[in-house]
Amino acid sequence: MLDYVRPRLDQWLHGQRWITFDGIISRVHDALHDKGSGPALAAALRKRHKIGLIDESQDTDPRQFAIFKKIFLEPADDPCRMVLIGDPKQAIYAFRGADLNTYLNARAQAGAKVFSLNQTYRAPPKLVAAVNAFFQGKQAFLNPGLQFMPAQSGMSAERWLAGDPDGNNEHRVEVWICPSDTSLPGNKQQLTQLLAESIAARIAAILVSQSRLESGTDNANPLASRLVHPGDFAVLVGDHFEAEAMLMPCIYAVYQP
Repeated sequence: MLDYVRPRLDQWLHGQRWITFDGIISRVHDALHDKGSGPALAAALRKRHKIGLIDESQDTDPRQFAIFKKIFLEPADDPCRMVLIGDPKQAIYAFRGADLNTYLNARAQAGAKVFSLNQTYRAPPKLVAAVNAFFQGKQAFLNPGLQFMPAQSGMSAERWLAGDPDGNNEHRVEVWICPSDTSLPGNKQQLTQLLAESIAARIAAILVSQSRLESGTDNANPLASRLVHPGDFAVLVGDHFEAEAMLMPCIYAVYQP
């Protein structure tokens, strides 16, 4: 079926003088791999672009990397420079053809140098330590090509929640694990709604308890302190269905009477 549809779709798009984003990738890929004109095109692009800087390269698909390879890594005796910036743990575009193995194979290219950034300025030291402990388990990512490298915080001050409803005045990562069996009632939609309401109730309890955010170093005295407010919370979801499920419970949690 696809062999029947694709050429006719290409013909129709060509007749309309239209091209899709995927079509641009296909055209460039095919042109660079043409035995007649491909080498000249690659040479022209190589002359114009001395360095290829590919950000979020963990989401590169095989055709895209084949394009970069033709331009920046061939011929082997005079390759141009290509710099890949990415984190394979953040690959999210498999649904549109991005292949994690493409990134891993690129990293394993002969002569490739790998540099790692191991300092973050987005999280305080004890939270980073908690994340390190969480992901340093054996085969945490299942794929043997994915290696976890512990990070360290570049922030000078700690920050923590004080006076929460459970009386936990410490740094922690809270994990809820839903059972994989059929002990929970309802379908996936109902379970998603139940989880959304539970998260919203947790947010409401923290707000009502007058919990405080405190920050400072071990030697800082007094510590900076303020009440927790709704803007301190963020709920990460996997799709718009989960976002819709979270919307009303969270609004009620923040603006409850």
